[in-house]
Amino acid sequence: MERNPERFFSQQMKTVFDVSQAKILIGSFLSSSQTPCTAAQLREILTVNGNVIGYFTYVEAFEQMCRNGMTETDDEGHVKLTETGRQLVAELESMVPRSLRDRALASGEEYMQEEKNRRDISVELVSRGDDCGAQCECCDSGRMLMRMVLWNTDRELSDHERSLMNSDPSRLYCSVMDHILGAPASEGGDSVQQTDLEKRLTAAAREKAERAQTKNSCRIKQLPQGLIVSCKCSCGAKVLMELDVGAPDKEQAQYIANRLEQDTGLYKSAVECVLKNRI
Repeated sequence: MERNPERFFSQQMKTVFDVSQAKILIGSFLSSSQTPCTAAQLREILTVNGNVIGYFTYVEAFEQMCRNGMTETDDEGHVKLTETGRQLVAELESMVPRSLRDRALASGEEYMQEEKNRRDISVELVSRGDDCGAQCECCDSGRMLMRMVLWNTDRELSDHERSLMNSDPSRLYCSVMDHILGAPASEGGDSVQQTDLEKRLTAAAREKAERAQTKNSCRIKQLPQGLIVSCKCSCGAKVLMELDVGAPDKEQAQYIANRLEQDTGLYKSAVECVLKNRI
């Protein structure tokens, strides 16, 4: 029969408060993690984000590792194990339960993904004259994936749309691209409980999209970060939506531009993607 005493421990009991164990765990993380991190990021990952090591235990353990020549910092500020550190970790890491080592790595992956999202995704309110817009911009390591702006004269409506965009920007990007490329629509989020104000604003956005007789105009731009298909959805002289989509090459850019220009329901569908973008 397999015996696993760790299954009797609560998650709180698995936080390390022993300095010797903490040093091994820090070293094991640095040895196994595929993503380099600074000293500040390392402390955040192991103490705050993952609660794997107690804060003061971590501080003492890390200071000892630095004094004893187990770690060093490279020119970019990333913490690395020295040869001495790598040898000690290889010999001793089995003394720390595998579950703790796995939790530390999982915490690192989660933290770095959140850091990347903070750099690559922005959702905000923007203004243009008397109009207010809800803007969502998604990038990947500096390369533009999508920028969408829904323009309104009602700031309250724009703030509602911004809140929905911010619920899950990555899902919104996928929903918009699925529509552009003709993929089946994903399940919506209308079943999520809404306040009376949210219901009113959602109904107002849908009504506006239903009434709008829009025309799309597209152009392909070469920017430093790559090819961009820039599309504007207008109702008369008023621009209701701006949509920029990144493309890997000219052929794909032209294909996306053609689909956007021919899509008479683009604005309505984009609004619907935002309204259903709820967790």
